[in-house]
Amino acid sequence: EYDIEDSMLPLQPSLNYIAPELVRNKDTQIGCAADIFSLACVAYHLLAHKPLLDCNNNVKM
Repeated sequence: EYDIEDSMLPLQPSLNYIAPELVRNKDTQIGCAADIFSLACVAYHLLAHKPLLDCNNNVKM
């Protein structure tokens, strides 16, 4: 639909699983707490059959 190749776009994680501090501040170093938050979001999604955070696009965050 666009003339931009997918390989040219930066890799962006799903907002449903990314720690809030990483969304707000791009300079934040990724640590164990962010990984644990993401793992907890995945576990919740598996158990509840719905995401913990419902973030369909970047504008809502």
